[in-house]
Amino acid sequence: MAPYISVRWRPGEFFSYANPGHVFAAAALEAACECEFDRFLEDEVFAPLGMSGATFRNDEAATESLVQSYLADGFSPHERWLMLIRPAGSLIMGLDDLEAMLQFYVQRGATAPAFLPAESLAAMEPATDSVLARAGLPLGYGLGNFGFVAGRDVFHGHTGSTEGFRAWFGYHPPTRSGFAFVLSGGEENARYRLMRRIGDYLTRELPEPMTPPAVAFSDTSAEGWWAPFTHSMLQRDWLWRLFGAGRLSVAGDGLQLTHYPPFSAAAEWTHVGNGLLRPAGSAFASAGLIPDADGDLRLLVGTAYEPVPAWQVWLPRAAVLVALLASALAILWLPMVAFVGRAGLAAPVALITASGASLLGLGIYFLFAGMLGPLQSSAALGRVSVSSVALLVMSLAGPSLALAGYWRLRGLAGSLSQRLLLGLLLGVGLGWALLTWQGWVPLITWRI
Repeated sequence: MAPYISVRWRPGEFFSYANPGHVFAAAALEAACECEFDRFLEDEVFAPLGMSGATFRNDEAATESLVQSYLADGFSPHERWLMLIRPAGSLIMGLDDLEAMLQFYVQRGATAPAFLPAESLAAMEPATDSVLARAGLPLGYGLGNFGFVAGRDVFHGHTGSTEGFRAWFGYHPPTRSGFAFVLSGGEENARYRLMRRIGDYLTRELPEPMTPPAVAFSDTSAEGWWAPFTHSMLQRDWLWRLFGAGRLSVAGDGLQLTHYPPFSAAAEWTHVGNGLLRPAGSAFASAGLIPDADGDLRLLVGTAYEPVPAWQVWLPRAAVLVALLASALAILWLPMVAFVGRAGLAAPVALITASGASLLGLGIYFLFAGMLGPLQSSAALGRVSVSSVALLVMSLAGPSLALAGYWRLRGLAGSLSQRLLLGLLLGVGLGWALLTWQGWVPLITWRI
């Protein structure tokens, strides 16, 4: 029986970037042509384009001439990371291959007219990925590339990054110009700065873009709390909703999304009509406050936001804070009990402490290994490994230890110590209840 699949929203309404989609596309290609993905790309795509050295293979022959990559400091060598889902972005090629690919787009297919006509290229470029694109914005994903602002106009292309490498490929059809670069190190924002510099140069002779005039936005019903809901990884989606939510305020022709606490800087836009929004300092509208197919207002800024009541923002945040504080206090209480030697408290305190330590350990390790850490750590969570099994054990042991601690507390007299421990247990239990509600108990990361 096929597994149950839930569709999060109507196809074509919202956009969520997901690398695994390329893997499914590669599998569909192999099923259709009854061939190997790597061989098909080499014979049917790279060869016609003149990219004789390009390949998705990661065998020794393909990787022996790879350049060394470096850490963010630009000097420390970086261990090479093998991408497990190669069709999503593990293309290996030399500078000649990169130039051939760029020239194909810049020359509108003239370098390989039998491969893909200019009409097909033009059909790939318009943004079609969401209601925002259908509202008339040229920015966003089309079929295989996306529109982005560089210099004085909109370019098309793609960007990407992985451990030790940053890359960008872009072209500008009106001027028949483009660029492609790969950085073998440096911090993440370096590619954006370089893209803007190149865009400024390539469009230097174009007239300054006309900034759309501001239009007063009078719909104050849009004010309130908004939460993101299109994160690509469902197991982390609730964290993005929890910490990415912000309060939207409307003032004349301006809108502002402010986060409390300030997990990220406030975003400001100018309304240019029909719900379309222009970021501060930009001449191009790239966001929108427009209704979806059901007529519900949505804030679309790359990520899609929906209005939520304030309690849905603050109640989970309060639960997280209470659980973290209770877990920390429980851990601090254990040595005090051992030092004072209070009769009857050692067992329940040890159980509650272990439950709180499991809660903190699970949250901290998943945050830094699965979300903020290097890709090697994140990849280890996607298979049966020491780290992924450790998370599973903590997610099972924590609630079990909390229940055992409650059972031991029930047999004690109603002392002040018992009531304090019960309060800590409720705080720790609140954290486990929240994680259970969000599907983190049990936390089996290698099934996602």
